[in-house]
Amino acid sequence: MDRDPAQLVPPYIDTRLKLWIIPIREFTYLLPAIALAGTAWWGAATDRTALFAGAAATALFAGVAAIALVLGTHEYTTPADRLATIRKHFANRRLYPWSHDDVVDETVHGVRRIYSDGTAEMEDGRMVGLVRVGGRNTDQQSESEANLMVGQLSDGIDEDIQDFDFRFWSSTTEFDPERVGAKYREQAFSETFADEEWAPAREVLHGIAEWAEDVDAPRWRARDWQHYIVVEVAPEEVDAPARDDGVESRGQRLLQALTPGDNTGEQERSRRRGELYERLATVEEDVLGNVQGVDGERIGAGEHALLLARYWTGVGHELDPEAVDEEVDVAVFPWVGDDGAPVDPTQRPSAVEAEPETDPDAVVGEERVESPEEAFDEPEDEQAGLLRRVRDALVGPAHGGAVLPEGDTMAEALSPETYDVCDGHTRVGEQYCRTFWVASWPTEPGARFLRELYTMRDVDLDVCLRARSRDKRSTVNELEHRIAEVDASALEREEDTDISAMAADDTLESLVKMYEIVRQTNSQPWDLAGYVTVRAGTRRALERAEQEIDDGLATEDELTLDVAKRRALEDDVERVRDRLESAPADLLVLSPETRQGELFAAASPTGRDEYDAISTRDRYTLTLGGTLGAAFPFCAATIDEDGGVEFGRSIQNGSEVIADPFKRGGAPHLLTIAKSGSGKTYSVGKRALRWWLADPDRTLILCDTMGGFGGVTELANGERFVVDGTQTINPLDIRETPDAVLDGADIDPYRMKVDEAREFIAGILRSQGIDPGPFVATIEEALEATYARAGIERDDPATHGRTSPTMDEFLETLGDMLENPTDYTHTDHDQEVEEKEKAASRLLDKLSGFKEHGKYSHLVGQSDARITPGSVTYLDLQQIEGQGAAEKSTMLHLILGQVYQAVKQAPEKTMFVVDEAHYLLYSEEMIDWLQRAARHWRHYEAAMWFVSQSPQEFVGGAGDEASEHRETILGQCSTVEFYRTPNLSQDVGQRFGMNASQREFVRSRATPGSAGLGYSQGMVSFEDMSGWLRLQVAASPLEDAVLTYDPDSDGPFREYLSGHAGVDFAPRGGGEAASSGVEAGVRASKNGTQNGEGGDIEAIRGIGPTYSDRLREAGITTVEELADVEPVTVADAADVPVDRAKEWAARASRNGTAEVAD
Repeated sequence: MDRDPAQLVPPYIDTRLKLWIIPIREFTYLLPAIALAGTAWWGAATDRTALFAGAAATALFAGVAAIALVLGTHEYTTPADRLATIRKHFANRRLYPWSHDDVVDETVHGVRRIYSDGTAEMEDGRMVGLVRVGGRNTDQQSESEANLMVGQLSDGIDEDIQDFDFRFWSSTTEFDPERVGAKYREQAFSETFADEEWAPAREVLHGIAEWAEDVDAPRWRARDWQHYIVVEVAPEEVDAPARDDGVESRGQRLLQALTPGDNTGEQERSRRRGELYERLATVEEDVLGNVQGVDGERIGAGEHALLLARYWTGVGHELDPEAVDEEVDVAVFPWVGDDGAPVDPTQRPSAVEAEPETDPDAVVGEERVESPEEAFDEPEDEQAGLLRRVRDALVGPAHGGAVLPEGDTMAEALSPETYDVCDGHTRVGEQYCRTFWVASWPTEPGARFLRELYTMRDVDLDVCLRARSRDKRSTVNELEHRIAEVDASALEREEDTDISAMAADDTLESLVKMYEIVRQTNSQPWDLAGYVTVRAGTRRALERAEQEIDDGLATEDELTLDVAKRRALEDDVERVRDRLESAPADLLVLSPETRQGELFAAASPTGRDEYDAISTRDRYTLTLGGTLGAAFPFCAATIDEDGGVEFGRSIQNGSEVIADPFKRGGAPHLLTIAKSGSGKTYSVGKRALRWWLADPDRTLILCDTMGGFGGVTELANGERFVVDGTQTINPLDIRETPDAVLDGADIDPYRMKVDEAREFIAGILRSQGIDPGPFVATIEEALEATYARAGIERDDPATHGRTSPTMDEFLETLGDMLENPTDYTHTDHDQEVEEKEKAASRLLDKLSGFKEHGKYSHLVGQSDARITPGSVTYLDLQQIEGQGAAEKSTMLHLILGQVYQAVKQAPEKTMFVVDEAHYLLYSEEMIDWLQRAARHWRHYEAAMWFVSQSPQEFVGGAGDEASEHRETILGQCSTVEFYRTPNLSQDVGQRFGMNASQREFVRSRATPGSAGLGYSQGMVSFEDMSGWLRLQVAASPLEDAVLTYDPDSDGPFREYLSGHAGVDFAPRGGGEAASSGVEAGVRASKNGTQNGEGGDIEAIRGIGPTYSDRLREAGITTVEELADVEPVTVADAADVPVDRAKEWAARASRNGTAEVAD
């Protein structure tokens, strides 16, 4: 989509008539000098020497001062404003600072009352309401995508708002690092991890919390941006006699019904609030509803009060808008300062009792609770109970348990302890602030031209963009007048060969373009003013002071807290100015030193524009709705969902991306794609581990062919099953499905199990080169009969918990079918009976491998071990990698069947991570099973996490059934991420919804884990959110140790982790130190063989029975021989890639020491 031509701001040009270089109008400032000169002339003419000398000297001084005043005035101010600035300097010194009582008396915030519905009445009679706007991901948007997005906002502003003023108001709050670390610290002290066997896990939990709070958060210094659209209704807009036609808005009728009587003041207030409701609805439903990926919600009283308290009291707090309900009559204020110290009681929270039915006219702050118990004890009704939750969510437990003293008002709660307006800054409570005014805007601003401002980190900001509606007809007339003035000025400058004629031509062109747009399109004219407030409080000052002391630039004695705050403010102001005046913003910002009080008020969320009111020059700039849309403040997403997966840090704004796959609206499955060495396995392992540690009732099942999840399994005291084709796994194993899952879910667990077992048996036939098609019906019939004999019925899920039949019983059913075929036929016709006998006979013959000592004899009987729900299980598939495709597919099918049965029994959510997922896509039957499982698993709150090297594995295109199933699997993955993938083609990138910039990031710019920088980078896309979000993934030191653990090279896990943690973990259960779990599994898979020069080659990780048999046939029987033979020879003998042979050789040369696999 092309850029909107309404993104236009004609530049200012001075067209005033001038005499010499002084505008004619400004000669009024020379009148005193002229009058004095006349007096001097009269004195000279009348021989009054003293009068002449005094008047002449004074006239000269006045003339020089007037000329200096006029010539020293730039285009963004006036001589009158400069004179007022001088007066203001002395007035400020005389008037300020104010104490808390002074501020209360003056009501600097201008708030009269806040209603329980979240609206507020100001001292000047305005009614104000706010709509919170959620941030939208715009990371690496293409130009056309950005133009489309801002165009939607511009259209909503021009078509739906049109005739009332509004403002975009945005503010930052600092992310609380404990939002990430608290859940791990809580688990570390929980009963779940209390026993000695969990000592390593406790240490890792503490390590994650400390690293998140002390290392990761300070490194990123992210800010949580909160965005609002502020709407107001002034008394003069609606305070008029009722309309003769009786037409009133819905809001007006509602509020008039709530305010009976003929009180004129109440009726006027009712009309204003009714109009405000209409405007808020317009913004929330019409304007924001028109912008894809953006949603809005009216804020409640608590959130409104918190915004005002943060702005006007200078007391920092963390804002959690979702914890505030707009219907609750409550206002909560922070009582802890930036440095964590308690704030004066006058800054303590105020609250009112919440009634079961809230009156929208109830006023927050007018009624006080009588005691701490009334305020904070858990009440009976829901709304009063929410009072405590709001308080706890926003500001923590009550300090000291006291309530505000009797007589406190809303004004006191919103007033700072100290308010001082100085030259260059405003002091509000403990914060020092400086406010910029946007003096000049870019002529043709691009989409999201303020994005660098709205993604700033490590600085506290408030940004206010005020939009004032204009009448379209009067604007056309004004433009005609301005075009004529500029045209005349341009001609005059050209005649004078003035270089500024070029600027006049540019302005003329912009004005003509605006004139045509306003006349010929639906674009609306607006006046725009922008203000940016920069804040520095105690925490920021202490950080700055500590840095100066560490760098040797100052000593502790030299730095006072006020000096540190001023210096911190100056640093932040320069950073913000650079961001504002650089591309793509290209603004010109000014910060008049003596007008900081008025500027601070103008930048507030609900205050009047005091700066414009006291200025003789209009502080607003004429523009069009396209510019307002192009500003697009909500241009970055903050994703922080309870119980979610910690995907990493957003590269765009530094926020921690915590998203719950189960809240995406569709299936919860995930797909991660990247080349080997990119860090995908490491990143997935870290996130899966944290997901489980945060709630150990969850079930985590890990599956790979590279041995990459050993450390995770050891830490979680999980079970590791080394799948080498010798374990007894019952293909007919079925478990009961909980009633909670069956209720309302369109699933048939019995049918899925029969299909799964049928496909397993079909795979056995397929591995022998036999087409299973002619046998499918017989296999299904025999399976259903086998389950029926075991008392397991399709229509009675309760029977699914009975002892499952085994392959022995299935073969007995086939034998019965052979002996009594008429029991399995529809008729007794000889031909049907003969076909049934043939099918049963051939199946018994082809399934002879299930006899004792047969190839599949280990699959006869009940499973040796089951996956335990509510724990961590690792399915290690290294040993089956060398098997043929059919055998591998069959074994994987069995494993997936076991996983599915465990998923049904899981007490909480389940995550099944499959690394090198392309191994699951060997056959059409496997793909078919996976696509059906992908659809059904969401009913069990279970997610499959596919990790693969190739995106082509999940993209169809051939037009066959398997391709359609692949597309189905991909469509069920509501979370998709890419790490470094150099071979990503344009077609595949487009299939995943990537634009050119995003595709190039994945191909060449994302940092892979193999770069050795301590992190890896990728991109993630969520189905219910817009676009792709760049990520950076890193882990704490102890997590890194766990994720890179290799039992071959690192030895017993607890001893290994003790070395990294500096803590001596006692051996488990009296046995050999740390000899269980993963290590036991590894030792079992090696039949007790120890790594050594003469050891058996199966001692090398990755070499199982299949590979060892091939190597022995080639004469390679020991670890020493394996180390000496060329990797190419080893690769040919074992039929593996040369890189894999090199890994074996390296491990053998180090007596079995293994390197960390991707």
